[in-house]
Amino acid sequence: MSASASPGRLSGEVGDPPSRPPDPDLGSADIEITLTVEAAHLRFRAPPHSDVRLSGTPGRKSETSSSRTNLADPVSQGVDYHDARVTYTLANRLKA
Repeated sequence: MSASASPGRLSGEVGDPPSRPPDPDLGSADIEITLTVEAAHLRFRAPPHSDVRLSGTPGRKSETSSSRTNLADPVSQGVDYHDARVTYTLANRLKA
């Protein structure tokens, strides 16, 4: 797993579109964290459950984005996935 943090525009991997269009208000995020997880082989014994919750902190605006490579959305139980990658980005802008 690799992680990086840098100011700038919300983005995923080069060539991978975000799961939804970026919010124009977050065009230059104050904080951006991108995590990438890779696996040579994956098989799900049961359907996974994932949930993203962003608390409504006053004075901040947050957005998330994710992209997948060689991994179905949603994944299927008992299917082998090879050379899978998930990139997840969280961007936050502090309001003035």
